[in-house]
Amino acid sequence: MLRKIILSNIVVAGLMLTIFPATASTNVNKTPSSPTSTLLAQAIDQEALYKAGNALERAANAMLATQTAKSTQQVQLHFDTALVAMEETASLLEQAGVPEGAKAMNRALASVQAAVNAESDAEADNFIKEAGKALDDVITAVEKAAN
Repeated sequence: MLRKIILSNIVVAGLMLTIFPATASTNVNKTPSSPTSTLLAQAIDQEALYKAGNALERAANAMLATQTAKSTQQVQLHFDTALVAMEETASLLEQAGVPEGAKAMNRALASVQAAVNAESDAEADNFIKEAGKALDDVITAVEKAAN
């Protein structure tokens, strides 16, 4: 079941790799355009946001590494690494001042963990879809906070 979930997560990992780090890096030097956005931009810890992007990239890379793992133990190690990096991402998003992003990341993490324990492939697929939606919500929260 774990290998099926990992393979299902390849789309999720791709989303984590391509969108979030790009969002974090492009907004680090962004100049606010209004007084309201100036106040919001000051509330965001750009360094923590950058670190969150790096942690999420590590999570995605670990998920992708499961594809080439030679043993069940390697798959589990990479998967555990991904989960720890997702937890770190949630913590860093909170620290960065993006609490909605942190909540969404925690939902993604819970969905991935629930998929591992699902009793059927259909149930696991539903949890993976929920994880993908939660990651979309992370991206939306980061973009909203950074603009």
